[in-house]
Amino acid sequence: MKDKKVDFQNLQKKNRETVKYIKLYVIPIAAVAFFVGILFFLTIPKINEIFAGLDSISQNNAKIAENNNTLSILDNLTSQYNTIVQNLSVIDDIAPLGSTEVVKFRDRITDQILSNNITISSQRLSEATTETESQDIEDISPIILQEVPFIFTISGSYDNVVNFIKSLNSVEDFIVIKEMEFTASNAANPQGDWQLKINIVKYQFNTEAGSDLRKLFINVPIEAQLNSLIQQYIDVRSLSTGGIEPTTLP
Repeated sequence: MKDKKVDFQNLQKKNRETVKYIKLYVIPIAAVAFFVGILFFLTIPKINEIFAGLDSISQNNAKIAENNNTLSILDNLTSQYNTIVQNLSVIDDIAPLGSTEVVKFRDRITDQILSNNITISSQRLSEATTETESQDIEDISPIILQEVPFIFTISGSYDNVVNFIKSLNSVEDFIVIKEMEFTASNAANPQGDWQLKINIVKYQFNTEAGSDLRKLFINVPIEAQLNSLIQQYIDVRSLSTGGIEPTTLP
């Protein structure tokens, strides 16, 4: 009977030690493991989602800022609608899109010559050539700038020839004087007739066959800016068509 009592006491002691071990080691370790599990499986993914959300918000804010800038540019273009339409009208008049009426262009220059009492010695109107013919046009722009050279020699009094040169500023077409040689026909008599050899180039826009003009115009970036000298030239031509004497560009 005494042995059984001793065994029971030893069992109780072992049980107490086991409970103590569990309280001191197993439960804390299990709690730490549970906390780590929550950290890895619940907290960290949520933190990653929060950072991903912050990145998305940052990207959305950048996109909103970009769209607001685009809207600002579009509002500015809308406010300039009438000016843009007027500029396009001027450009269409001076450098129309499509085949140039080269004969009419020659006749306009010829009328200017004859109206100044000048004699035409020779004239040659070349076929339209592409200004960028040595380059890949498609890599530059689907709208091609072409030139029509008009080379001629005239003779007349000094004042008449000078007046003709000045009158070129009023020609409807978009022209550039590429070469000019102005000399006295007789060096011994500078008061006599003078001779002018001149190469006038008319510029025109053209597109490749089958091009969709509306698509080409839509694809022009809204940020595109008109060159200041071109804008000045358009302004001068606008004044000219309004009956105001055009000024000379620098």
